Order: sequence, then C-alpha cells, then structure tokens
Amino acid sequence: MKTIKYVKIASVLLFVMAISFSCVKTEFDEPDFSELASVKSPIEANTTIKEVVGKYNGGVYKSIEGSTFIRLIDGAEYISAIVTANDKSGNLYKTIYISDENTGESLAVAIESTGLSFDYPVGQRLVINLKGLLLDQFGIMKLGGSTYDSKGKLRLGGIPSVLLNKIIYADGNPIEVKPVEVSLTDLANPSTQKQYLGRLVKINEVQFSDADVNSSNPYYYDKNNEIGGASNRNIQNKLGETLIVRNSSYAKFSSNKLPEGSGSLIAIFSAYGSEMQLLLRDINDVNMTEPRFTVSGSFNGFVNYSVLGDEVWSYDSKYKCFKMTGYNGSRKPNEDWFISPVIDLSSSVNPTFKFRHALGYGNYSTVWDDLKVFVSDNYTESSDPTTATWTEISFAKPADLSAKFVWTESGEIELADFKGKPNVHIAFRYKNDVTNCSTWELDKLVLNVD
Repeated sequence: MKTIKYVKIASVLLFVMAISFSCVKTEFDEPDFSELASVKSPIEANTTIKEVVGKYNGGVYKSIEGSTFIRLIDGAEYISAIVTANDKSGNLYKTIYISDENTGESLAVAIESTGLSFDYPVGQRLVINLKGLLLDQFGIMKLGGSTYDSKGKLRLGGIPSVLLNKIIYADGNPIEVKPVEVSLTDLANPSTQKQYLGRLVKINEVQFSDADVNSSNPYYYDKNNEIGGASNRNIQNKLGETLIVRNSSYAKFSSNKLPEGSGSLIAIFSAYGSEMQLLLRDINDVNMTEPRFTVSGSFNGFVNYSVLGDEVWSYDSKYKCFKMTGYNGSRKPNEDWFISPVIDLSSSVNPTFKFRHALGYGNYSTVWDDLKVFVSDNYTESSDPTTATWTEISFAKPADLSAKFVWTESGEIELADFKGKPNVHIAFRYKNDVTNCSTWELDKLVLNVD
C-alpha cells in the first residue's frame, strides 16, 4: 500500500487527506484557452531551473529526514517554464514536464491529481513557487511536494492538489512548443545525453526494431512484455543504436500497431535510474511513413531477431561495437539472433570470415553453451531463425575466461561447406536466463568471398 506523507509547504497546509486516484481512460472535450489571454501570474520568476538544479547538486538544499536524495527548497524561489508534456494521452501519469523557455533546462513535476492537461496544456507558461517543495533525482530531476514509503524507502510524491492554486500559476496563453532536434547517437552517448534529459526532442531517421514490429504482439503496449504497467519498445537508427520507447497500458494509443516504416519521433527524453527512455505525448508525434531501412553500423546490414525477451542487440557508440545483454535492471531471460544480410558465395572458391569479441559477467564455466555462431544456406531474410537449418561454427574463446571484456580474435573461419551457394547467412545467437546473464560484444567482422 502506498502511503502519502505530505510535507509542510510554506505553513499553508495543516492537514491533508490522502486521496488515491485510479487510472481511467476518459475522453474529454478540448478546453477553451481564450480566457487565459489576460491571465497574469501574481508572482515573478527570480531564479531558473538551471540554478535550482545547481543548488541541488551543490548540496545547498538540505536532505529531508529519511532520505539523502530528496531535498527541501526552503527559500523564496520562483521559476518560470513552459509545459512541454502532460497526461492528455494517458501515457504520463500525474506528471507534467516543463522546460526553461530560453535555455531548455527541464524538470518533471509530480502532481497528486489527474486530468492535468486542462490546467497545464502544452505550451502554457507557468510560474512556480518553489518554497516548501521537494527535489529528487532518479535519472531525471523531479519536483514534488510529498513523500511516500516504498518497500522501506522514502520516495518523492506529488504536489497535493489542494495546494496547486497557491503554488503553480498560469502566465498568459499557451504558445507553440517546438522540440529540439537531436540524433539517436547523441541520446545514446553518456557524454552528450545529459543535456537533453527532460526535454522534448525530435529524432529523425529511426524505426521501431525488427524484433518489435515482427513480434507476435506488435503494438505499443504488450501485456506479455509488461514492466510496471508499461511495455518497453525500441527504436533504432541505421547504425543499430537503440533507445527504449516506454508505453503505458493506459495510453490511448496502447493498442495501436507499431508503424513498420521509418521516419521521425517526438517525445520526452527521460530516464529511470540509469536507463534512458523516451515517453510519447501523443500518437501524432510518431511519423514513420518512409520505407524501412537496413541497419548497417559496422556490420553492414546485420539485423536483430528476438525469439525471447525485450532486450535486443544494439550498437554501443562509446566502445564502437555491437553488444547484447539480458540485464536491464535485473536479469531477464532472452534469446536474440544477430543475422547477416544474404551473402552470395555462388562464385566463391575459398570463403572465410573472422571477427573479434569480448565477454563480461555470466557464469564462465557454462556461458559458451549459450553464445553461438551459426551459418545457414536456407534462411529467409527477416524470418524466424529457428525455422531454418543452421550449422554451428567453432571460433576462438578468451584464454582467460575470468577476464572481463578482453578483446579476442575469433581466428580465420572457413566456409568451405557453403561455397557455391547463393543464399548464405551468418548469425550470432545470444541466450541467457536469470542465473547466467552475460554481456557479449562483437566488432570488426571481415568477410572474404574470393
């Protein structure tokens, strides 16, 4: 049971009744914002989101009892920001996102109420009285006004709804909000991604992963792959870099089929702990009407096929390699194939290939039972690899199996049994369970078809 504990806010609240709300899919008419033209906030900003975040990171705000991360803002501080996302589609729950109109610094704001899109439409300028509010950072910086206990740990809760008219003020009419255009590479790179946290972003030249669009339930929400009431889907770029798109079971678009094409996506770039993710505001923010592209990266067209689990092969822009792991906050069973495009060996005399690889974690005594390389001459591109006939290929393993992430050359691998055949595919198969969960990295595959 989630117990809300409200903190004292500017000596306004003496007693507050904790009210629990249920997520309900409800259609409402569009609100009329014309009367907001003359609305002026009674308070003016005297600080910025950037300065507030700097004080949090600098230890200016003091931690509250029971938590070293949740901190109280006890001074007379006021910020001005624009609403960039709300709960209109049901994909966000009791949360709005705001950004500094000039610099883009952003916050999530937790509010103990639903139907937030009426009072806080996208584009609405707000002035927020921060005195007595709380800040916490778990991936993204979040502003709240209460706390609750979760499995013995104190967590940040929303601003009590009865106090909103004394804390958050509308300031004029909503304005147009434009996303910042950014590459998936920058969002996947730890050295560049932090500047975009909490912001509304637009990512071009992406598509939902092959594993997602080819799954048995190719929808935004899949009840068979649920984590905390939502499903994680993955978008990818031409390099094979991926990023999670998280979709709530309560989103109005939850039962929509994933687009099979490529194009652009607008979303809030958020984080849950160290896991980066995109949060859609609306289905109309997805525009993928162009043909699908072939993922190339360093492996020239290799694609994913997920037999089991949500995790997929991805491109690591930091270490410049492809990798696969079944660990995503916890060990999750997976079986994922990384399959080459068709290789024509019909005129080849002495075909060979080689690659290098590295391994980390897992049970080193049994892990190689699950990490395999195969070759097939009857696989149909983009189909389920378990329906084809595959020949296992031997390759060199690390000399010291206890050494983590040491690059090892596979050695020259002969493909003599497949010369003269026009429809050859090479596949790397990764498997894991909850007890044996490794990370496998691949790089520098060289194919010789002479």
